[in-house]
Amino acid sequence: MSVIHISSKDKTEIEKIISSARERGSSILYFDALRILKTAGASVVNSFLALNSQEIMVFSSQVEPPVVLKKIEYDKLPDSGIEIHKNIQSPLEVLDVALRDKDSIDGMCFLIQETAPLDLKLRAVCDESEIRLEDVSNGVQIILPSVLSVENLIAQKETLKTFLYNATETEDYDIKALGFFILILSSLKADFEAIGKIDVKSFFLYREGLGYIVTDAFIFLR
Repeated sequence: MSVIHISSKDKTEIEKIISSARERGSSILYFDALRILKTAGASVVNSFLALNSQEIMVFSSQVEPPVVLKKIEYDKLPDSGIEIHKNIQSPLEVLDVALRDKDSIDGMCFLIQETAPLDLKLRAVCDESEIRLEDVSNGVQIILPSVLSVENLIAQKETLKTFLYNATETEDYDIKALGFFILILSSLKADFEAIGKIDVKSFFLYREGLGYIVTDAFIFLR
């Protein structure tokens, strides 16, 4: 078993999120995936899900610009169901971009996010057999076991260090934060039978001591 402990209260909250998704007929989670990761202890970019123009205005006013707006069609996730708009400077501009194509408003949701400080962009996929960690800029991957303990992760330390050095040509990146995040993914996969795969499409790893932040993720339910 993985050693990252998810409290009983947080496990219950995650189960509620999964059950609610099931009731809606969802098998692919997007905004809910970010909620689950955050509940499990991961660092996730500040995000709001808006369902109408009033919520778009309210939530975008709570986000420090520049704002990222993602138009979402849940029935087309994950392949073509997200339209991304970056560097938006005001709530009115967010609303204008969201409502620009009026024919596409029905059946859509809007994810309003802070702009993450960009640094080393990574992707992580955790499925039944492995965790694949990828440097997005050059496509280089390493593969780790899907069920990890601290001891297992320590044994992979040199592999992780080499991976980060090849991506950045420095040893300055926060390998401890990266390790902790990998253990969170392993714990979620091990602790929740309903979760078939976790695909963190993008997270940014920062310099030593600054951690990481997740910006996009999918959870696929069994």
